[in-house]
Amino acid sequence: QRPLPGVKACDEKIKSRYGGRDPEIKELFTKVENNGLTVIFGKSGIGKTSLINAGLLPELQKNFYLPIYFRIDFSAEKAPLSQIKDFIVNTLRQKSPDMPGFENRTLWEYFHEVKILDGLVTPVLVLDQFEEVFTLGKDNAPAISELFIELSDLVENRVPLNIQSKNKGKTELMPSYYGEHQYRVILSLREDYLAQLESLGKLMPSIRESRYRVVQMTAVQALDAVLKPAGNLINKEVAISLIKKLPGISDADFDEKAEDSYYVKRLLVEPFLLSLICFQINETRISKGLPVITIDLVNDFDMADVINAYYNAAVGTFENNIRLGIEDTLLTESGYRKLESLEELQLKYGFDDLITQTLIDKRIIRKEQRDGLDYVELIHDVLAPVIKNNRDKRIEEQREIERNESVRRALELYRGRRRKYIFIVAGSIALIILTLFGLWAKKNATEAGQFKQKEFANGLLVVANSISENNTEDSSAALFFFFSYKIYKDNNGTNFNAFYKAMYAQLHNTQLTALRVVTNSIDNEDEEGVVTDRHFKALAVSGNYLYAGHNRGKVYKLNLKNYEDVSQFYDF
Repeated sequence: QRPLPGVKACDEKIKSRYGGRDPEIKELFTKVENNGLTVIFGKSGIGKTSLINAGLLPELQKNFYLPIYFRIDFSAEKAPLSQIKDFIVNTLRQKSPDMPGFENRTLWEYFHEVKILDGLVTPVLVLDQFEEVFTLGKDNAPAISELFIELSDLVENRVPLNIQSKNKGKTELMPSYYGEHQYRVILSLREDYLAQLESLGKLMPSIRESRYRVVQMTAVQALDAVLKPAGNLINKEVAISLIKKLPGISDADFDEKAEDSYYVKRLLVEPFLLSLICFQINETRISKGLPVITIDLVNDFDMADVINAYYNAAVGTFENNIRLGIEDTLLTESGYRKLESLEELQLKYGFDDLITQTLIDKRIIRKEQRDGLDYVELIHDVLAPVIKNNRDKRIEEQREIERNESVRRALELYRGRRRKYIFIVAGSIALIILTLFGLWAKKNATEAGQFKQKEFANGLLVVANSISENNTEDSSAALFFFFSYKIYKDNNGTNFNAFYKAMYAQLHNTQLTALRVVTNSIDNEDEEGVVTDRHFKALAVSGNYLYAGHNRGKVYKLNLKNYEDVSQFYDF
């Protein structure tokens, strides 16, 4: 049901279903076979671990190599070098229970003195996520230094100092097997840590000799990566349609004859994104009870929804300040990715090493070094619109809260002083509104500016209704109402939108009919002699009163308990 592994790294269990990387596997095997040390590097999320576990290690095993794959646990009490030695012994004893332990031997001594399965296989020590020695291990310098010394002796096939000291002054020759190189070492790390790996050049010159960079996939490789594990769950045509959901992929990219070598084809497919969409569409298939992934499922598949769900799940485990750091600093205002100093994120938003590493592991950000400083950015452009949408929504919600709080404070101020300072407050409110109106007159002509002005008009409506409900100061309410109507209308507010619907929804037919009858004598200049709905451009109900903005430039106040009681209290 779930042959597609998702965003987790592939392991050796699915080696028969691991596809899309055959050329890389062959080239990597050749490098390992011909070199004592091979450095594998690539960007975060590019699929290094999957390539090693599900691709390279099975190929090594078929050719009489014994891989010993290990990732150092920097949260453990035991030193990194001790962890590695214990793991080597435990792995070998699974193959041959009588294998000796290290006792006091170095890595170099052990691999020279101990014959593994009578020398029929060659051990390959694979240290994955090696960049962690520079990040998580930086606070334990003595232990890391000890690891570097023994590892460099092993890689360079250099006789350790303790062995040299033992043999100093002796006439007999060292054993001949000390010169043999019957083992291999693989270091895998993110490419943004290559510069720090270079710092080991004096200890370990071989780090510059045999390297392999893991890159994105071509569309043809991606197709193989989907079809091989999925089996009968998806056919070729449907798989192509699914892959084309990824950014920049077209039908032309699936033409295997278009170019002679896969090296010069367009490297467009991020393995992380491919794994994510394959896993998600298969989950959709399972939820619908379908036997296979269909073209209809692919057509209905929304990449943005998948990315949005993944992003929110990934950052949802952190405090809100981490989300703010990502959304406010790693995107430009218009929504493009940008680099940000890791130090700045640490100081301003509390990004520590563990949080940063977790976000890298979750494929939200990647890290790189520039001029000796660490910088981070979003892992892919496809995250940018999703994160921008989250940011815009959050900012608008915050603005709404601030607007409501401003209105609440204004009302509290007004209610607290209205009895004692009725004229002062009324005058002050009028002055504030006139000032705001002056600012409004200089409004930004952009759509964003108009939207902000219409939101402000809504706030004024709330104030007008509340003043009328709590006070009989009609002129103040009318002033608020007038500016609300005027600002909204002059910012492209139409009669058929939420602003007017919200007011009309509070009216009853009898009330509107009563207003027509009462105002008919006032507004008898209509060519038909009747006041109709279209004359009332803005209406609102507050308490027992109905406020109506008439298209002839008047505001009416109608007592709903006494339809004969209507007054024109503001003329604009």
